[in-house]
Amino acid sequence: MPAEDVIDEPLVDAALSPELPLPAVAAPGFVDHPRKLKHIRQAKILRRQAVVAKLYLTGQFTSAGICRVLRELGYETATTGLVGNDLRYLKRAWTEQARQTMAEWVTRELAKLDQLETELLLALGEGEDRVSVVDSMLKLMNRRASLLGLDAARRVELSGPRGGPLQLADVTDLTDAELERIAAGRQQLGPGPVPPALVAGESSAVPEAR
Repeated sequence: MPAEDVIDEPLVDAALSPELPLPAVAAPGFVDHPRKLKHIRQAKILRRQAVVAKLYLTGQFTSAGICRVLRELGYETATTGLVGNDLRYLKRAWTEQARQTMAEWVTRELAKLDQLETELLLALGEGEDRVSVVDSMLKLMNRRASLLGLDAARRVELSGPRGGPLQLADVTDLTDAELERIAAGRQQLGPGPVPPALVAGESSAVPEAR
């Protein structure tokens, strides 16, 4: 039996059953409201999505498993496609909530930096060591730029001699002696197949072209 078919403890509250009274529609006079069915339908959708979210976040259920639990709870029209739609909606909602939370955090951190900047300026006016204050201001500015994403990404590039392009060479045909001279800096490699070079009056045979 698949792991998702075994439920050792109630994972979903009974209050999420679609057939229980809906507190949201219990206000006096609501029964005769022309949009009663719309509100009831929306409430059931929210309850179903609450079940889907709770089961999905356990990490133990596939869409088919969630659909099976929904049917057992009384959501007779539940299908894997419907569960998939609910999950897409929930993930978008979670992503947006996380984005808003991050934006609020950044705003709060920037406000703290503004307060620190004011305090540093006041300290400078009260005769505080200028070098210390300027150093703190620079750190504060760097932190603010980082929070706002103003710092360009750092790139590290490798280059050849005098900033030129790297020279790639085929060293498979070089002898051990030639490799030792290259390692010692007495012989340079050029791009492409490398014929043995004359170094400090020494010569070597040119390998035959293959």
